[in-house]
Amino acid sequence: KGISFKSELIKAIMEGSKTQTRRLSGLEAINQEPDAWVFTAYNKNAKGFAFYRKRERGVRFVTPRFRVGEVAFIQEAFLYREKVWIEDHYEPDGSIFYLAESPNSYRGEWELPIFMPARAARTFVQFTGVEVQRLSEMTEEDAKAEGAEYMVFHTFPNLYEYAAANNLQNGYKLGFAHLWDSIEPKHLWATNPWCFVYTFKVVAKPYSLRAACRAVVR
Repeated sequence: KGISFKSELIKAIMEGSKTQTRRLSGLEAINQEPDAWVFTAYNKNAKGFAFYRKRERGVRFVTPRFRVGEVAFIQEAFLYREKVWIEDHYEPDGSIFYLAESPNSYRGEWELPIFMPARAARTFVQFTGVEVQRLSEMTEEDAKAEGAEYMVFHTFPNLYEYAAANNLQNGYKLGFAHLWDSIEPKHLWATNPWCFVYTFKVVAKPYSLRAACRAVVR
């Protein structure tokens, strides 16, 4: 499976400063009315997290997209040159460019992250933990582990009003909230949605994919 990140966050992952990510996938029904639901526990038999709706009977299980121990490749904007024009003919190339690494190396149209195949990926992560929580439950340390910028009120115009409206102070949480709202406009920080919290570490590319990449370049 692939997982997408913004270019600046990919750099943070590769540098080791981003080790967490919060995702909404799988919680769409819960987040239609996030305040109406209560999380109870993780159920091993159902392989999901159990929620119950306030004042109603029954339990709903939600399953995270990624499981502990699973390896995923990071999808990012890229350009794959299958062949290049040499004098009067094409020759195999196999070069792969990444927008996060070389934003000015190519003036053409970059491929969107969702179209990146595993064989073209350069970064792989293994998930070391997964839990569920409300977005605002994150700590300053969590926000820092998300690769968020430490923000102060005078950093951007109207940031003081934004911080006051969301009960935030100078710090990494303010930076994360500002970033989150730019990525998830339908589930703003102020709505405090439920999310899956994944922790991960960078690992080597699986051997089977390394072999596939060599075959492509040949």
